[in-house]
Amino acid sequence: MNRIFGSLGESAAADWLRKRGWRILARNYAVRGGEIDIAAFRLGTLLCAEVKTRSQTDYGLPRDAVDGIKIRRFREAVRDLTENYVINGRIPVNFGKFTIKRRVFRIRCDIIEVYAARNGNVSEIIQIKDAF
Repeated sequence: MNRIFGSLGESAAADWLRKRGWRILARNYAVRGGEIDIAAFRLGTLLCAEVKTRSQTDYGLPRDAVDGIKIRRFREAVRDLTENYVINGRIPVNFGKFTIKRRVFRIRCDIIEVYAARNGNVSEIIQIKDAF
């Protein structure tokens, strides 16, 4: 159930980013020991996001679940993504029928908090920019 709920939050976050002009490059980009929930690109910025979905805050805010170990593993995934896909400072970005290599000027690691009821209704999305 938690995996399904988390996936719902990731889908909501990806849709939310798309509506703000971001091109989604990857979802659940995983390497040994680490994962990026959403990798996206917009205006020279490569965004790597950790999405945390919660139905309540009884045990703290979603961002509180991102600890030192999670950050280390996340950074390993970011390093792998950039080593494998950012070539000569450019990353391939899909524009439907074609792909264009776009220059990456900045890499940003954010936390996206998704607040949703257990029935799937999303009530709020908060993006914490440059979280780590």
